[in-house]
Amino acid sequence: MSVIRKGFRWPLVTSVLGALYFRNVIRYMHVDSFIVENAISFGFPTIAFFSLIPLIFGFITAEPQTSAIMSTSLVTGAFEKFIPAQVALLYVSSFLAYFTSPLHLCLILTVGFFKSNIREVFKWLVPSSVLVYCVQFAVCYLLIEYF
Repeated sequence: MSVIRKGFRWPLVTSVLGALYFRNVIRYMHVDSFIVENAISFGFPTIAFFSLIPLIFGFITAEPQTSAIMSTSLVTGAFEKFIPAQVALLYVSSFLAYFTSPLHLCLILTVGFFKSNIREVFKWLVPSSVLVYCVQFAVCYLLIEYF
């Protein structure tokens, strides 16, 4: 019993419950279908839902889990099923946006600890992240379109 009691983490439980609540609110209010239908009617490609939305959420929240949960909540109501390449695109987009976000606390603390210049860090971080994103997007795009 002590292992269960000590291993029980309220922040994790509340974040999972919050994510489920957010997902149900999105579905109940039909926000997901509204966004997807309007975006598609304006010519927004469907692959962008698995890429651009997580990038935006990841950059703003500076947390890959939050970005993935919020993006998945929007996308699951709009699409019937997912293939692994779409899920990979969603998660890697969330992670790369978090990784390059200036709100990323680990990045801020590391730069401060080593007394580095944030511009010098971003001079190397951004191009390498863009390269990783382009390769990941190309691979996932090919997998989504041809398989």
